[in-house]
Amino acid sequence: YNMNGIKINSAGMTSSDLVLVQDDTVKVLDSTAKELSTINHKYDHPVMSSNSGRILLYDEGGTEFRVQSKTRILYEKELKDIIFTGAMGKDGSIALATSAKGAESMLTVYDDKEDEVFVWKCAKEHIVSCDISDNGKLFAVSVMGVENGSVYSKVYIFNKNKTEPKASFEYKDSAISSVQFLSNETLFVLGNNVCEIIKGDEVKEKVDVSVNTPSKLHISDNNTAVLVLSKYSSTTKKIIKVYNKSGAELFTQEIDGLVKSVSTDGRYVAVLTDDNVQIYNTRGEMVGSADVNTDAEEVIVSSRNTYVYSVDKIQKYSSVGDNTEVKK
Repeated sequence: YNMNGIKINSAGMTSSDLVLVQDDTVKVLDSTAKELSTINHKYDHPVMSSNSGRILLYDEGGTEFRVQSKTRILYEKELKDIIFTGAMGKDGSIALATSAKGAESMLTVYDDKEDEVFVWKCAKEHIVSCDISDNGKLFAVSVMGVENGSVYSKVYIFNKNKTEPKASFEYKDSAISSVQFLSNETLFVLGNNVCEIIKGDEVKEKVDVSVNTPSKLHISDNNTAVLVLSKYSSTTKKIIKVYNKSGAELFTQEIDGLVKSVSTDGRYVAVLTDDNVQIYNTRGEMVGSADVNTDAEEVIVSSRNTYVYSVDKIQKYSSVGDNTEVKK
């Protein structure tokens, strides 16, 4: 699918359809590249979070956001505060981290009826990441601050009906960049020198990152996680670790070469390197591969189809088998 020179800012999936975010539009394509919708936006820095057929689009650094289906805008709002980050929940709720009057930052959660159901203000720290559990009953945030010249992070987990956290974790000299739920009680925490899985109110597993440094994390709608580690902090030797929704490791695979992007749909795991895409099943067996152009930026796997996008085009491959021809 050729975008006729129009830049793709980001791409993702909503159900089995492909979502493309561009400078002024959001396009949704089906697996045959048929356009299901093209909806305009006026955001300077559009960022997308999608889950279970709904798409949250917000203007990072701006004040506007909207929630849409694959074919229409469901609702949109303009806030008084600056949006830092956001997350789309499986139950249709959304979480937004913003600036706040009288505090450093604030988390607000709206349910699927657009009603504000949770507000928490963080007095001293900046909210970096947030997420919503599958059942919509738990919210997680990571915050970052500076004390005596050193960076620190905290992770808070909240019950929907209480503004006091049910669990909290502190990380000295660490910058936590991502918190994402694997299941209703299991949270994946990723930072520059931290990688761990929290279950309930305690750490269930710590990934050793003393030698191999965290690089990327992707979690699918059905809660399979793909973690990329840089082996001995190398840019060209990577380790892929895949976990199920309970936080149990499914397999580990070493990759020689730069890893640009990873994706999983819970059935397959796709790894994009400089010049090829490798596709594995959840037992760690390679089931598909394809040579790609060096301008490829990101990979998205969705059942039997694997998509690779560059600046202005999308290429489709079969997830299983050796792809000798590129499908557009």
